[in-house]
Amino acid sequence: MRYLDAFAELARSLHAVLRAGGIMAMRLVVAPAVPETALAVLRWGLAGAIAQFPEFEFRLAPAPQTKPGGGVAIDDIWQRWQSAAIDVETWAAVTGWKCAEIATIDRYRDSPG
Repeated sequence: MRYLDAFAELARSLHAVLRAGGIMAMRLVVAPAVPETALAVLRWGLAGAIAQFPEFEFRLAPAPQTKPGGGVAIDDIWQRWQSAAIDVETWAAVTGWKCAEIATIDRYRDSPG
């Protein structure tokens, strides 16, 4: 979805598919006042300052985004991970995250989104 200009279109589409009294749940994200860098997120992850791997992914994804609505390509998340030359077993030992959970980041590789 395009950024702000697409919300009216989204509302029309939801109105068309929801039954009367239907419920729509959305997850909205607010950017931090001070943007995080990918390097900072990687350091915090390795320091054990991020409790769960999904939070780590969630924070790593928008780290390089320079403006609202600019978006982040899913493959870019995987590229950032790869460029850090992270050893999964080491990260699992340091963070307590399971190797299988950490390996889920590979689903981002070559993702067109």
